[in-house]
Amino acid sequence: MKHGISPKELAEAIGVSESSVKRWVDQGALTAFRTTGGHRRIARDEAMRWLRDQRLQIVRPDRLGLSESVMQITRASPLGVAGERFHEDLVEGRGAEARGVLVGLFLAGHSVGVIADEVIRPAMSRIGTLWQHGTEGIFIEHRATDLCVRAVEELRGLLPDNAEPDAPVVVTAAPSTDPYLVAPMLASLALTEVGWRAHNLGPDTPTSVLLLAGRQLEARMLLVSVGIPLTETLRSELETLIDVAGRDGRLVALGGRFIDALQLPERPHLFIGRSLGELAAFGRGFVRKLDQATA
Repeated sequence: MKHGISPKELAEAIGVSESSVKRWVDQGALTAFRTTGGHRRIARDEAMRWLRDQRLQIVRPDRLGLSESVMQITRASPLGVAGERFHEDLVEGRGAEARGVLVGLFLAGHSVGVIADEVIRPAMSRIGTLWQHGTEGIFIEHRATDLCVRAVEELRGLLPDNAEPDAPVVVTAAPSTDPYLVAPMLASLALTEVGWRAHNLGPDTPTSVLLLAGRQLEARMLLVSVGIPLTETLRSELETLIDVAGRDGRLVALGGRFIDALQLPERPHLFIGRSLGELAAFGRGFVRKLDQATA
């Protein structure tokens, strides 16, 4: 779908006439662009936005490059059931199906924060113990992690890239020696969805690199997801990050499984989140305050 979706493809995907899709475009409800040959095309994220906003049922997911498992997820689908399916798909190596679960939940109207907290995190927490079962368990865990990363990347492709030019910038990462990929990716997506411009540096990112990125990208916030047990070295690095970022006038957000072990005192520029939903709510509130200040 590199060159966009045609009105015919979108129409076939949802079981309506091509003329209906063209009418929605003409009415301005659905944004399209023209190819050099003059043909209408709809950007993939715009098509997904429309489907999500209208709660339209997909009957031919293949026309949008999606897995058939998308059709099995609706707004009424219990998150626990979807989470169990996602876990099973990852463990069994069914990548397309796993991606379909996340896409289906998103198109059904669930936020990235809800999908992360209620579906992805529980599944990955269970999978994270498989290494204890020897070679086969390690293989399943590593494969599942790779499939989860791909599923999250698919979810990222559904988010519209429509942040305002002056939207606040956040840099996300996992700290030094923390190898976990998924948590900072999800934090980046949760903030992207509520209007931030997010740059994810990924796992094993030294404090000095994160501070440098914050300055060069003029970030309003630096976010660290702590997925490994706290050591004195890590504690010292995080405290340094908080102090230096505060002097630079930046917010610091901390989260992850082991963040409570820090037992940090409250500071005006420090936010500690226990879930992606909390982070998204904080990020949304910050964007609203900025909008009100410039109105």
